[in-house]
Amino acid sequence: MIHLLGFGAVGKLLAYTLRASGSPVTLLVRRPLPSTAAEYGFCIHRAFPLPPSSPSTLPRVSGFTIQHPTSTPSSASATRDIHTLIVCTKAQDAAPAVASLSSRLARDALVVVVCNGAGVGDGVRGVVKGSDVCVVEGITTHGVYVGDAETVVHAGEGTLLLSPSPHPSLLSLTSLLQPIHCTLAHTPKHFQDAQQAKLIVNAVINPLTALLDAPNAIILTQTQPSQLAALLTFDAVRLLCRGGESVGRLTMDDVERMSEYLREGVGGVGGVVGDGLAKVREVALATGRNLSSTVQDVRVGRPHELDFINGALVRRAQAIDPKIDTAVQAYILGCVQHRVQHGHPPDRWQDTLLDLATTRRNQG
Repeated sequence: MIHLLGFGAVGKLLAYTLRASGSPVTLLVRRPLPSTAAEYGFCIHRAFPLPPSSPSTLPRVSGFTIQHPTSTPSSASATRDIHTLIVCTKAQDAAPAVASLSSRLARDALVVVVCNGAGVGDGVRGVVKGSDVCVVEGITTHGVYVGDAETVVHAGEGTLLLSPSPHPSLLSLTSLLQPIHCTLAHTPKHFQDAQQAKLIVNAVINPLTALLDAPNAIILTQTQPSQLAALLTFDAVRLLCRGGESVGRLTMDDVERMSEYLREGVGGVGGVVGDGLAKVREVALATGRNLSSTVQDVRVGRPHELDFINGALVRRAQAIDPKIDTAVQAYILGCVQHRVQHGHPPDRWQDTLLDLATTRRNQG
């Protein structure tokens, strides 16, 4: 039995894949589902290009066990009844949610954390410290959102990469999730590099799409959003490099060249910035129709995860160099907060951000 905590879009994609692979799944949900456990089910609608013979809508799956996260097992022998737990909550909720289940975790349980942002896995490890519980992290590039009560839209096909671990249950879990291209990282360094690349992608796509209230493809199809994506990529790489000289200075000509690369794939950019741009472009192309999790959160008034994304970039850089310039990240976070509070971004925020980024980088 696999337990799954966090039943948003990504959680539903994983739950669907596990049930379709024949695994029993217990959903740990706080809110009532639209039907009883015996009746509840949903399908996946694939909105990305498919071979002619592949159906766009996959069959409905059901047969889930449904529990409230704080429910008590029916027998004393089942007190530690969770042997494999997949956590797909919002980043800020992961550690408290796992802590609330600590009495139900088997002593050698496997906990797989598939959340946006940096530092989430460390937070979960903190709440299980002193036990033999194994915490593995996952990075997904799938684009997915909830269509209605019985449909999940798989808007962009991606991968699910899990950090390496000798836990005996990890290989079988990876096999069950193979239909969504789940693999194990070869080494901790392989996973760390992928995690860093995903952090850059999220730090660009999530705040911009939230401010523009648009699907991911907007950074590839419109000139000014692509310029903003280019400068945010530059700034994210700069912070991850702790302001190293390998990044250099930024001019408006650089912004135009990088944004052309994002839109057209031409005028290639070299070095670490080029690698970051290539990853942003790759994910935006693959998930162009998808609404980022931050767009979805802001639209319905849920707390967003940018403190674990852009905020994490700032904290990582400041831990090495407390004086490093973080004005661009502070401004973009402030713009998103303005949209949350007032329903729209600040006036002329795009022009202000472009001016701020190029001016401050050239002063550097």
